[in-house]
Amino acid sequence: MDFPSHMLWALFLARVLGISNWTLFAFFAVFPDLAFSTPLLVAWAGKSFRGSFRSRREIRNLVAGRFGWIKKVYRVAHSFVTAALFGLFGWLVYGQVMLPALAGWLLHCVFDLFVHKGGVVEAEPLYPLRYRVNGFIHWSDRRFLLLNYCLLAIAYAWLLFWR
Repeated sequence: MDFPSHMLWALFLARVLGISNWTLFAFFAVFPDLAFSTPLLVAWAGKSFRGSFRSRREIRNLVAGRFGWIKKVYRVAHSFVTAALFGLFGWLVYGQVMLPALAGWLLHCVFDLFVHKGGVVEAEPLYPLRYRVNGFIHWSDRRFLLLNYCLLAIAYAWLLFWR
């Protein structure tokens, strides 16, 4: 799912569920994409400034080639196993304050299970265990984007007018 959608759904759910530490919840709802996309954007910027980056195919080649390690960063950041270990460690060290962070991270992983069909990196929700999921549709598909943002508009209208 795209970055704004992760953030908007997290903020909506934080409001509906009454999560008091909504900033932590929302940050960790986008954290897996930040962890994955920051090194990718740096690599992309380096190539684009030299004029050699033009298409989605080049992103695929960039990730598969010299920057193959970005796939591992993606898989670690989008793994239920990683989120659970992070949550357990955070809970042991900081107590219940880390529960919104874990919930936000898990929310991100659940959303991405369904909307990463045919992406640059396959979804492996139990990484490092080998279990791949192909999803139902890719998040950049116009039909999905239209449906997603219409549902977000309805959700926020409900919050604004009926709740």
